[in-house]
Amino acid sequence: MCIRDRVNMIISVIGETDKRPFMYTLLRICQYMGDVLLVSDDRHYKRLIEEPEEDVEVYAGHFQNTFIVVTDKTPDEAMQAVGYEPEDYEFVIYDNQIDATSDLIVYVTGDSMSEWEKEQLDYLEEGDYITIGLGFGKKNMVPYSTNMFKNVELVESRKTLLAIDSKLSAMVAKILAPDIGIPEKTMLKA
Repeated sequence: MCIRDRVNMIISVIGETDKRPFMYTLLRICQYMGDVLLVSDDRHYKRLIEEPEEDVEVYAGHFQNTFIVVTDKTPDEAMQAVGYEPEDYEFVIYDNQIDATSDLIVYVTGDSMSEWEKEQLDYLEEGDYITIGLGFGKKNMVPYSTNMFKNVELVESRKTLLAIDSKLSAMVAKILAPDIGIPEKTMLKA
């Protein structure tokens, strides 16, 4: 159930590090506020899909109030293949694809920037995206922890979204709040 009238927010998330802790946190908060569409090339998300629809190039299905599309196709090609429209969702999340109409672009960095990440970010101005440091080492805003990945595994095995990490949840709420107009504390109740 959406807690406000149609949000219709497009979020692009890029980065080659393991973004699942960030993505599951983002999904958990967005699901609290409405229906979500996730389009990704990351095969890990196939573990969440309850009753998959498969064809040769698209693996899709529902996970709670999120429709997940796992494919190497462009978002437009993927939507045409599965017959869904982004306008049907309060939140559309593109993983490792930057949509030109994105309301929010998040770069999840790991230990170092890859050539692919550099190429993607070269198309953007410095203030056009938010960087979240995720991984090992002191330079990262949210360091990996054993507990974080235990929670990721629980999300995938039990097919239910759990709080992955409190610091990460606070960061996601903080970056969403200005565009959505909902207090961070309300989002953290998810």
